[in-house]
Amino acid sequence: MKRSPQRLLLAIVALPAMAAPAPAQETEEGPVTMEADRISLDGNRVQACGNVQTRRDGTRMEADRVTYRRDTGWVDLEGDIRVRDAGYEATAPSARLNQETGLGEIREPRLHLLDSDAWILGERLDRYAPERFRMDSAMYTACAPDAPPWALRSGTIYVNQESSFAHHWNTRLELAGIPVLYTPYFGHYTDEERHTGFLYPSVEFSGSRGTDITVPFYWNIAPQMDATLGLRNMTAHGLMPQLELRHLGKDVETRVYGEHLADDKATGDDRYYYAAEQRGTLPGDVGYLLDAERVSDPEYLSLFGRDLERGSQRYLTSVLSLSRGWGNYRADASFTYLQDLQDFNAPDTLQALPRLSLQGDQPLFGAFPGYLELEGEYVHFYREEGDRYHRSFVDPSLSLPLDTRYGSIEPRAGVHATAYRRSGGTPGTGDRDQTRTLPHFSLRADSRIHRIWDFGGGAVRHSIEPELFYLYIPYEDQDDLPVLDTKASPLRFDDLFEMNRFSGIDRINDANQLTTALTNRVDAKRGQRHWEAGLLRLGQIHYFRDRRVTLDPGTERTTSATSNYFAEFGLRPIPEVALRGALEYDPDRPAFALNQMDYFQSQLTASHPSGHRFSARYLVRNAFADGSPETVTEEYRTAAQVDLGPSWDAFGRYRYSALFREPLEREIGLDYHAGCWGVRLAYQDRLLRRSEAGERDTTVYLTVRLRTLGEFEFGTDPSDLQ
Repeated sequence: MKRSPQRLLLAIVALPAMAAPAPAQETEEGPVTMEADRISLDGNRVQACGNVQTRRDGTRMEADRVTYRRDTGWVDLEGDIRVRDAGYEATAPSARLNQETGLGEIREPRLHLLDSDAWILGERLDRYAPERFRMDSAMYTACAPDAPPWALRSGTIYVNQESSFAHHWNTRLELAGIPVLYTPYFGHYTDEERHTGFLYPSVEFSGSRGTDITVPFYWNIAPQMDATLGLRNMTAHGLMPQLELRHLGKDVETRVYGEHLADDKATGDDRYYYAAEQRGTLPGDVGYLLDAERVSDPEYLSLFGRDLERGSQRYLTSVLSLSRGWGNYRADASFTYLQDLQDFNAPDTLQALPRLSLQGDQPLFGAFPGYLELEGEYVHFYREEGDRYHRSFVDPSLSLPLDTRYGSIEPRAGVHATAYRRSGGTPGTGDRDQTRTLPHFSLRADSRIHRIWDFGGGAVRHSIEPELFYLYIPYEDQDDLPVLDTKASPLRFDDLFEMNRFSGIDRINDANQLTTALTNRVDAKRGQRHWEAGLLRLGQIHYFRDRRVTLDPGTERTTSATSNYFAEFGLRPIPEVALRGALEYDPDRPAFALNQMDYFQSQLTASHPSGHRFSARYLVRNAFADGSPETVTEEYRTAAQVDLGPSWDAFGRYRYSALFREPLEREIGLDYHAGCWGVRLAYQDRLLRRSEAGERDTTVYLTVRLRTLGEFEFGTDPSDLQ
C-alpha cells in the first residue's frame, strides 16, 4: 500500500539556494516547507526520502533524498536534484551545501539561465564564498546544451553573482564541436544590464582604407549617461581615436560624437569629423534642437563613411532651432550654418543667422466659418565675403472653407509683402533697400463620388475625386531682387496646388491659371485586411497668360498655354505586391517614350510570408534644350532577399547609373540564422561619390552572431547602416 506523502514545516531549516546568475537580495527569509514520501527526525538529523520537494520564498527544490544536520548546517542532496528560482533552473545528481555559510559543492551541475536562455555545464561547482562560485571543466552556450552549434569550453569559470560577471580561464570557442579560437582569458556579464567594458572589435578589409580594425570600449557612466570610446586603425591611413557620449535626461537628450586622424599616412594632414545633437525643452515650453556637424575635408565622408548619398552631399548643415506654440500659433527661430563640401569652405556661402518665423490661424467672428491666417519670417543672410542681406516678409490671408454634400470649396485672398536690406559687399552695387508687395487670390474645390461592390468575403470601393485650383497673382518685375535661397525646382504632382512654383520667396510667380486634377482610387477589403489596390492621379495647369517672372534676369518668359502632364500611379492587386510611380510628360513631344519624359520613376515591391522580398526601382530625369533630350539622371535599383530554406537567406542589391555607365553600388551575400547563433558573409563594391565616376571602394565583411555574447564583425554590415 502506497503511503501518503508527509508534510513538515521547519521554521529553523533554511536550505541554501544553488548557484544563481543574479546577486541575492537581502530580504527576510521565510520558513522551508518540505514534502516527501517519508520524513524522519533523529536528534539533529532530519532525513527525507522519496519525491522530496522543498519550497521557500519562491525557490523550489526537488531530490530523491535529503539529509540535513541541524547542528552543523550541512545538507546532503542525492538523486535527480532540480532547483528552480527566479532567473535560473539547475539539475545535478548530488550536492552538499551548508545553510549556515552558504558554501558547498554540486556534482555535474547543469545551470539554465532563464533571462538569457543560456546554459553552464561542468564537472563540479564549488561555492567558495556566499556570492561566488567556480565551475571546473565547464561549458557555456546559448544553444541547446547537449549538442550545441557553438560553445565556450573553459578549464575554469569563476562567477561573481554580486557583479553578475563570469571569468573564463583557459577557454576555447568551438563551432559544431570544432575548436576555432583559443584565449587564456575571456569575460562577460551574465545579466542584461549595461556594464563598463570592452566591446567586440570589428575588422574590415577595404580597398581604399586597407585593413580597418576598430576596438570599442563601453563606459557606463551613470544610469542616464554612457559613452563609447574607440580606436580605429587603418593600415592605409593610421590610428583614429573615436568618442561618442550619450545622455538621456528628463527634458533633454544629448549625443556628442568625434573622431580625429592625426597625420594621415596618405595625405599627411590632420583629418576629423565632429557632430553634436541635443534636443529638449526649456522653461516656458520652448522646444529646442541643436544638430551640428563639421568635417576636415570634402573627401572625408566618402572615404571613411560607408554611404554613397552621405559622401555625395553638397553641404553639411548645422542648425540650432527653437520653437514655441500658443494655441493655433507657432513661433520658430533657427541659426543655420552650411559647410560647403564641393567649393570647400567657400567664404561666399550664405548662412541663415538667424531665421525667425511666425505662423498660425484663428477663426473670425465666432461662428463665422472664415479664418485669418498669418505667416511671417525674418532672415539675416550672412557670409564672410560678398553682399549680406536682411530679408523679411509677411503674408496675411483670409480663407472661407465650406463643406457641402457635393464636396468642398475654399476661397482664399491675401497680400504678400517682402522687404530686403543689403549690407556689406561692394558699395554702389544696386539699391540698399528693396520691397515687393503682391496680392494673391486662390479658389480650391474638390468632390468625391464612390461606389462599392461586395463579393464573397471582401469588397471593393471605387472613388473618383475631381479637384480644381484657381490661382491669381499679378505680375511685378522682380529682376532686381536678390536670389538668396530660392531655386526653380522641378514640379511634382502636389506642387500643382501650391501658390508659388519657386522653392523660396525671392521670386513669387505671376499667375492666372487653373489646375485641373482627377484621382481614381480603388480600395479593397478582404477579411480584416484593408489596402489601396489602385491609384491613378492626373493633373495639369492651364495658363491664361504668359509667365513673365523668371529666376535669372534675361531668361525668356514661358508662353505655353498648359503645363506638362503630371501623373502618379499605383497598383496593388494583393497586399504583398505593389507598384507605384510618377511621371511628367510634355504632350507636344514627338512620342510618349521614356527619353521624351521630363521625369519618370517607378518602384515594384513584392514579399512572401516565407521571407522572400524583392524591390526594383527605375528613375530617369531629362533636360530639354532646343527640343533635344539630355539625360540628367538615369538609375536602376534592385534589392532582394531569398529564403533558401530553414535558417538560410541570400540577399543582394544593385544600383546602376546609366549616366556614368557603371554600378553605383552592388552587394551580395549569405545569411545563416539559427536562433542561438548566426553568420553573415557579404561583398560590397560602391562608388565613393556620385559625381565622380571611377573612384570606388570594395569591402568584404563577415559578421558572426553568438547570442548573449554579441556580434563579432569582420567588416561592418552595410545593411545595419540604412
